[in-house]
Amino acid sequence: MRSCRCLALAAVLIVATAVSLEAQVRLPNCQVRGDQLEEDMWENLWKQNWDGAAKLIAPGFQSIRDNKIRDRDGELAFIKTQSFKLHFPHNYQTTYSGDAVIVSYKIGHYADAPGGKGKKIRVDVEALSVWRHTPRGWQWVAHVETAGAPPAQSAKPDNSAPRASRGTVERWDTGLADAEAK
Repeated sequence: MRSCRCLALAAVLIVATAVSLEAQVRLPNCQVRGDQLEEDMWENLWKQNWDGAAKLIAPGFQSIRDNKIRDRDGELAFIKTQSFKLHFPHNYQTTYSGDAVIVSYKIGHYADAPGGKGKKIRVDVEALSVWRHTPRGWQWVAHVETAGAPPAQSAKPDNSAPRASRGTVERWDTGLADAEAK
């Protein structure tokens, strides 16, 4: 009888521990937490707190920016060469998957306007970050940024006749057919 009570108590403790661990990983408000993870990283970048940023980056981290794939060390070296003072993240969209938070957002910054003359225009770059809950806390495991669309040459609409566009599959097929013909 006593062993049954001990076994039942052990089962209750195991379930309670599992539920407690699950509660720590699951986020009550993913939108706020995903935003906060990004804001924590951006705060480090704005202040050039490279040690703080390094603590948030997972050992197996990967990023894609400027058509280059970087690991953790490459990302740290890259961000140390950048100035983030005039960059501002906005329009966060956050989803939750198991012990990961996926945050899509835009990074606004100012670039030289076409034609120069010292004018600046706002450019938004799209970004996606993946954060994972680890024994070290939340860590940045992946990041991707688009190159951003080039600034428009003119605010006037293009009234020229539409051109036929070819999809990626067609280009691959054409390339394959051209290669086979040679």
